[in-house]
Amino acid sequence: MQITSGRGRVRLGTALALAGALVLSPLAAVAAEPAPETPAPSAAPTETSAVAETPAPAETPALAETAVPAETPALAETPALAETPAPADTPDAPAPVEPTAAVAPEALAAVELMNYVVNVDATETAVAEARAAVVASGGVVLMSYPEIGVVTAQSSDTGFLDAIRASSGVRSAGPTRQAAVTEGAVAADWAGGTLAIDRPRAEAGITAAPLVSQQWDMDAIGAPQARSLEPGDADVLVGVLDSGIAVDHPDLATQVDPAASVGCSVNGIPDQSRSAWIPVDDSESHGTHVAGTIAANADGSGITGVAPGVTLASVKVVNHDGFIYPEYALCGFMWAAAQGMDVTNNSYYVDPWAFWCEGQPEQQPALDAVEKAVAWSQQQGVLNIAAAGNEDYDLANKTTESTSPDDGVYDSEGNHVSGPRPIEDRDVSEGCVDLPAGVDGVVTVASVAQQPDGSVAKSSFSNYGEGEIDVAAPGSAILSTVFGGRYDVYSGTSMASPHVAGVAALLATTHPDASPAELQTLLTSQAADLGDSELYGAGLVDAFAAVTEGLDLGPTAAVADATIQAGVPFRLLGAGFAPGEAVVLTLEAGGVDQDDPNLVSTVASSDGRLDVVGQFGPAAPVGPATIEITGAGGPRARVAVDVTAPLAGPGVSSPADGDTLDGDTVTVTGTARPGAGVVAGIALSGDDMVRAGVDEAGLAGDALAAAERRVAAGLEAAEPVPFDPDAPITVAAAFADARGAWSVEFADVPGGDFIAVGLAQVLSDGSVSAPGDPVAFSVERAVAEVPPAPESPPAVTDPVAPVEPAGAAPTPDIAPAGGPTALAYTGSESAPALGLAGMLVVAGLALVIATAAGRRRRRAEEARVDTTGVLPSD
Repeated sequence: MQITSGRGRVRLGTALALAGALVLSPLAAVAAEPAPETPAPSAAPTETSAVAETPAPAETPALAETAVPAETPALAETPALAETPAPADTPDAPAPVEPTAAVAPEALAAVELMNYVVNVDATETAVAEARAAVVASGGVVLMSYPEIGVVTAQSSDTGFLDAIRASSGVRSAGPTRQAAVTEGAVAADWAGGTLAIDRPRAEAGITAAPLVSQQWDMDAIGAPQARSLEPGDADVLVGVLDSGIAVDHPDLATQVDPAASVGCSVNGIPDQSRSAWIPVDDSESHGTHVAGTIAANADGSGITGVAPGVTLASVKVVNHDGFIYPEYALCGFMWAAAQGMDVTNNSYYVDPWAFWCEGQPEQQPALDAVEKAVAWSQQQGVLNIAAAGNEDYDLANKTTESTSPDDGVYDSEGNHVSGPRPIEDRDVSEGCVDLPAGVDGVVTVASVAQQPDGSVAKSSFSNYGEGEIDVAAPGSAILSTVFGGRYDVYSGTSMASPHVAGVAALLATTHPDASPAELQTLLTSQAADLGDSELYGAGLVDAFAAVTEGLDLGPTAAVADATIQAGVPFRLLGAGFAPGEAVVLTLEAGGVDQDDPNLVSTVASSDGRLDVVGQFGPAAPVGPATIEITGAGGPRARVAVDVTAPLAGPGVSSPADGDTLDGDTVTVTGTARPGAGVVAGIALSGDDMVRAGVDEAGLAGDALAAAERRVAAGLEAAEPVPFDPDAPITVAAAFADARGAWSVEFADVPGGDFIAVGLAQVLSDGSVSAPGDPVAFSVERAVAEVPPAPESPPAVTDPVAPVEPAGAAPTPDIAPAGGPTALAYTGSESAPALGLAGMLVVAGLALVIATAAGRRRRRAEEARVDTTGVLPSD
């Protein structure tokens, strides 16, 4: 079967339909225009907050997107963020900090256990001296990082901070948080750790149920086609710096390397015990959701990630209260560098400040330390990806923010209990940086949402800013894995970022020697331009480009997972063709070219890409097949695919097989997919059914169009369709309700033996099913009573008029003999022949349906990416 043009499909479809009606049996199958595309459902609630025991103010959870609809501004994951120029790549010796602005009245806890960061020169000697100074000042060393000159410490001594700042060699020192430490003091005999670990990776395995059709986000970036060519290399290691990964989830059990995983959320001290890097309950599902988007396995069940072939590492940097403090982030970035990770995803901001500001003694030391850790990881070959934030905030024109510090303690009703309060209208217009998204070299990701026409546009909550956003990715209504082996839909830039991390992992696979800066350049150069760099940066990331462009592969094409379902639209992507080259697509199945003079042709874009939506009818041969792409100079590419069985047809529940009905009205009811357009028909079970010259395809198209008009007009019930004794089949159409029930009615039905059949169901995406099973039934009409003959002939008053013989009576309408299960002209069993004829006829007529669906789909495809301006926000 070919991917035919519109007129060719109609001609071929009608020819097949008539052949079936004329040659095989009394069943004719019809095709129809598809139902109008249903507008995309409103996005599911955003992910639940990870904050559990110490709720923060309404807009301040450090990690989670608060449960609000994706179409409204989120309150969540990242309050108003910014990305300002960061210090040099390796700011090993930041300038001394002078206080320049007031801090919150309750900024620091007095005589409470606090954690601190100390910056010194990046030498072993300077770090050793700093460790000694911490102890001498009444503190305990938590961790030290000689590569970047950072020491983290803990103390409950009120004079500790002044003492350590006065110590020789200390460049700066400050608290990592504004509230007291909640995770407890380190053991008295803890001597302080130094991060330097390198261990081999491990393996694992399990499985889980099919949801890939609900992953609009993957289709938007070409991920299904990309993974059919390159799923990613297991040697590529992606760190998920988040709330932990549930490794017992069926879609993730084979994907996470325990030996590369670590917990950093207790005082920033790395802990490789399993309990330290997995989530403890559903409130910590955020990291599991992120991990599924990046690399959920491709086992045919559940969901599939962007790069299912790569390896994940769980780096838990979020505590159970939902906070990510600087010492946690330090531990995470330095661990990523030590493990030789290729990519990290960072769907969070570092607490307790939405923006960390230069010149603030309580903020700049931690800002300096985290920036140095990020720069060090980049020098070690790590590309860091981060979420832009969810406040619909212009990062290029920051003014004030009122959510920080966010680590005060509040009761269940939002009343302040203890700790710091947020500073109202804090000035963040100068020298203030979001950590980590605002750090130099970090890829900052905005979120897009799917629109009703299939295109994408800025998510209503996504932060933006000219020069601040690098790329965009789907972030609204994203289905992925969560705690407990389940799946859920979350929204936020937290959900957009892992799409980019997955594409970056594919680039690391296809460009194994590329530096982080080179990978970032590939990400941005291959992105699809969305028209507004303030909102989208370079554009929408492209997974298919990541595995095809710049690799000298020649003309290459793929369909999602190398699988096509008969009757269901599929998308073929290609690359490496000559710009403007005209090509045609044909299908070879069963070793035979499915020839047709009218083949769909398309033209490669200016950069040599193909993006074609095709559809084979529901009668396409099932099994291995090949799509051949031919240009003017001959074959250009071949795509091996597996064609699977079509959707099941609509079932008829009434009349039942063998029923005998009274009267001249027949109501046919049945079941189909909720919302599907259903074409059903009734026909006489005899040779009267075979009529020449009837446009069955037109009848079906008209029926569905009429049903659409009824819906548009708000009319619930349709007028009965008069039975047409001169047509091979009389058709009607309706839309299945929310339960999948449908009903059509036929009037003026004569007596006789009939069949009823659900010819096809047409889904909103243009998918066309096979026909359902036919049902045989009979109609009995009452025979009119014959009046008695007159005793003598009436007087003849008109000698020209013919005289009817005495006793003549009208011929009654008698049902054919043989009953509902026999064909009148053979006496043979009807069901097999009827089924065979139905399949042949519907095979042709479905092409007409598919053609109409294709016309609508192409209009949607043309609107998929609007490059002329900003589309309406979700």
